[in-house]
Amino acid sequence: NQGEELRKKIKDLGMSSDEKTVLNAIYDDINHLISKVLTAFEKRACELLSTGKLSINENGAVKEVNYGFKVDTNKIDFTGWSSTTHDIDADIIALKKASKNKIVRMIMSSTVMGYILANGKLNEIASKAGVYVTEDWAKAYIAGQVGVEIIVDDRTYKLSHKDTTEYRFFPEHTLVS
Repeated sequence: NQGEELRKKIKDLGMSSDEKTVLNAIYDDINHLISKVLTAFEKRACELLSTGKLSINENGAVKEVNYGFKVDTNKIDFTGWSSTTHDIDADIIALKKASKNKIVRMIMSSTVMGYILANGKLNEIASKAGVYVTEDWAKAYIAGQVGVEIIVDDRTYKLSHKDTTEYRFFPEHTLVS
């Protein structure tokens, strides 16, 4: 945002449209830099949540910080979730119990949410209730039965404005709790 004083100066100086375009480009550049910093911060936050590590490799700084996250003991194995007969409810309940009821939120991709929506047991429960399994219903059911809020995060970012590749903040086949 250009402050009132700056807008008055621009008007009083009688700037040409070319000069105004240059000034606007400068302000857009600042917005892009701010956006780049916020994106890098969010990327690192999501990396830390999903791996327990931070990898920094920019501006001449190369460092990896490991917070001791052990994939074999701290990460839920949801490889069987793609099968409609797998008991996803039981996995979430077991994870909640293993955490001594500390887990209150799970972050996942829409791919993992798709496994939940296609799950036979949840579809059977919904059918008995006379409803279809939707994302909202599944979230409400799991929150009510297990006490775990589900957040679906499919956000992406680009490394630069010229980049055609979009990168995910959270890996697609990741479930973070």
